[in-house]
Amino acid sequence: MVLANNSEFSVIVMRRELLRAACAGILLMAVSCAPPAVGTPLPDRVRRSLEADIQQVKADAARGDAKAEFRLGLAYFHGVTVRRDYDEALAQFQKSAAQGYYKAEDMLGFYYAYGIGVTANADEAIKWYTKAATAGDPVAQANLGLTYEQGQLVPVDLEEAARWYRLAADQDHAMAQAHLGWMALAGKGLPANEEVAKAWLARAAAHGDPEGLYFYSRCFDGTDSHPPDHAEILKWLTLAEPRLSAESPLRQQAVDRIQYLRARMTSDELKEVQVRVDAFRPTPEQWDILER
Repeated sequence: MVLANNSEFSVIVMRRELLRAACAGILLMAVSCAPPAVGTPLPDRVRRSLEADIQQVKADAARGDAKAEFRLGLAYFHGVTVRRDYDEALAQFQKSAAQGYYKAEDMLGFYYAYGIGVTANADEAIKWYTKAATAGDPVAQANLGLTYEQGQLVPVDLEEAARWYRLAADQDHAMAQAHLGWMALAGKGLPANEEVAKAWLARAAAHGDPEGLYFYSRCFDGTDSHPPDHAEILKWLTLAEPRLSAESPLRQQAVDRIQYLRARMTSDELKEVQVRVDAFRPTPEQWDILER
């Protein structure tokens, strides 16, 4: 690689450092208002499963089956075929966790972390999250990563956050993949590495994760040897924007960047981008909240 001069090299380095700094700042803002991993709406396939056999779930839970107690707790937590009742959900999760069912342990961590029906208790939250995460639950691992990244229950520890995110990401948890990609872009919690960042963000984006889609668009901003790919940037931003919550600071940034790019592209280029957007089909994550 041959650079024209030292000035050009300085501009390239500055651009990269500014991007990393911006990613780090946006990351902190985005995480501060991000919903917890378990707090997101139930996947359609999980909702359909609960709706299809809720009577059997109730019967099995009444007999003390730990997995059924957890599933019944989910039904009450999300109001699936039953009236939403956080207290009844908590009771079912407690029964299930008492038998060592780690998905219920994760939900107890969630309850204590956010004070849902119980007094918020950081020690209890970390205890239950850790039990579930150590047992291999990717949702608990992602929640622990978020906890260490936010620093709301424990002091901020980005290396510990990255460790738990990696475990969840390896199990195909999209939110964990997105956060791990962010951290690699910003060089926070693990070494800055654009190739590693792009690999994780590509996987998160493929699942349709909102932040994964947004930050994956930044991977096409261009380098010293490759110009920006405006069509790919616009594609991923267009997919990200409607999926980002109204409270996310990334939402307005996506809107602004979309408007900027659209104003500078021809109608034929915009049509090609729309073809790419229409062809996008999110791939389902491989882990399942109801399995194991």
